[in-house]
Amino acid sequence: MVNAYDIETFVDENNNIIPYCICFIHKKKYYHIYYKEKCDIINESLKLILSLKLNKNNVFYVHNLNFDGILILISLSSNKTYKFDVFLRDNSIYYIKISYNDVILEFKCSFKILPISLKNISYSFSLPSKMIFPYKFSKKENLNYIGKAPESFYFNSEQDYETFKIHNNGNFNFKEYSIEYCKRDVEIVSLFVNLLSSMLNDINIDLKKSYSAPSLSLKIFNERFNIKKIKLSNSNLIDSQIRQSYFGGRCEVYGNPYDDENIYHFDFSGMYGKCMKEKFCFGKYYINTDCKIIKKPGYYFIEYYSDMYIPVLPHHNFINKKLLFTNGVNKGLYWFEEIILFIEMGGIIKKIHYSIEFENFDYVFSDFIDYFENIRNKGNDYKTFAKLMVNSLYGRIGMQEVNTHSFFIKKEEFNYYNKKYKILDYIELNGYIMIKVEIDQKFKKENDIKKTKNNISIASAITSKARIKLYKAQQNCIANGGRILYSDTDSLYVAYKKNVLNQTHGEVYWDPKKDDTEIKDAVFISPKTYGIVYKKKEKESIKIKGYNSSNIDFINLKKKFYENKDIEVNDFFYIKKSDFSLKNFIINKKYWISKYDKRIFLYNKKETRALNFLDYVYF
Repeated sequence: MVNAYDIETFVDENNNIIPYCICFIHKKKYYHIYYKEKCDIINESLKLILSLKLNKNNVFYVHNLNFDGILILISLSSNKTYKFDVFLRDNSIYYIKISYNDVILEFKCSFKILPISLKNISYSFSLPSKMIFPYKFSKKENLNYIGKAPESFYFNSEQDYETFKIHNNGNFNFKEYSIEYCKRDVEIVSLFVNLLSSMLNDINIDLKKSYSAPSLSLKIFNERFNIKKIKLSNSNLIDSQIRQSYFGGRCEVYGNPYDDENIYHFDFSGMYGKCMKEKFCFGKYYINTDCKIIKKPGYYFIEYYSDMYIPVLPHHNFINKKLLFTNGVNKGLYWFEEIILFIEMGGIIKKIHYSIEFENFDYVFSDFIDYFENIRNKGNDYKTFAKLMVNSLYGRIGMQEVNTHSFFIKKEEFNYYNKKYKILDYIELNGYIMIKVEIDQKFKKENDIKKTKNNISIASAITSKARIKLYKAQQNCIANGGRILYSDTDSLYVAYKKNVLNQTHGEVYWDPKKDDTEIKDAVFISPKTYGIVYKKKEKESIKIKGYNSSNIDFINLKKKFYENKDIEVNDFFYIKKSDFSLKNFIINKKYWISKYDKRIFLYNKKETRALNFLDYVYF
């Protein structure tokens, strides 16, 4: 089994987050350390690990190193016994390496490789279930509690409480249960990382050499499936030129249901995988300033006029960079297929300024997609991983050049580094300082910083193809009497005056067998913010982007939306970690319910219209 490590914590009277239980697995054997007054149990766990028979290099996986890693760094920075190295990017921790004599302990983040909760991982991979825990009962005074099971308000939900009672009717020993709970988490991490490693054995990819899902997917493609030998390091010139055409997925509210309409939901299966099986441009490129028509594969900088219910071409808001689809006169660089769709829908090209054309236009990812489609067909666990690898690749090859680097230095070294590099920011942590420096040519040369592997011309085309696929699906639904209510990158909510179950509208199939196809009622507020009541089992789903929606019900959400009243989110837990300290806060937050600014609501919020490019209020 793979080595894994986990920390359980409680919140003290000053809102500090304190470790009280640590479990780890090494060579199939479990170990644990439990809370002692005035004892650094993280340091104790490191001593215990180093007392074992170790290899020269030892990797321990931690699920969510951004949390546990801060606790580890706090301990390390207060202890001069070990040397340590950290890889950080935008305060996100990818690994912590600890050196002691000739031994290296490396803590890696398994969540970055598979960014799914342990509860969902245990289900998807058919592993032992994550245990239910009374999280709010985790307090210093309860660490050695033995007695009746905690009451329901200590659990995340009433359902969790009822399930817990079934298996814990007798006395509840907090210490013993905490150790078992922590041990179970470690077991799940170890087993699923081991499964991922096994999946990759067939293609000779070492999971230990990757630190995130995007880097792993790129490694798999480049080492095993890059048959066309496409370059993964564009010049800065072509990157900056084509990056202006790189837009994300489409997510908009188009309206809300009338009382006499039937509401349906559709999810595209493998949206990006299907797009990636199409042809892409690669190889040498040239800029053509004398092109008259949109024909050859490539990118075209155009000036255009749009007047559509659902505009085709995207652009970014000048102020907040939000992705918008507006009408009016505009200009920009676009993938040729999206421009062709724009013309088909009645758009007018006023002028073609130039095109960027390539020597090759061919299939690039077919073998990569076929390989993961075969893996996906093996079942739930394989499906989860296969989908992640496909979706991670297109985003990774669109990654921008990294221009900052963060690392820890001793306090006495600060002046030296301040003179040597341009320090953009720094944070003190006990006897150390984390500095963020600008990556210039000098820093690259002295620290062997390699150019970011990417190919923006292909990444931009993939996202464009996905928007085209979504747009055509919208138009097929409209042509069959549908009214689009909401669309995300790869999903649609549509209202009809008729029953369309079991009908196929283009690529959209309204599947009566799926539990989430028929919607009883819905309210769409803004991107990633909506409420759904499914017909089957009348199950509710509330999403409020950036907020905890667990204590908001559908009726209340809908009422406040139509009355233009703010939503109050009570008991919102917020963990502050920006300064490498961990504090827990319970706060009340308000969500401004009338902040949608990608289209304009009409007719008591039942419909919307597109913005015009000259609606200066929105720019």
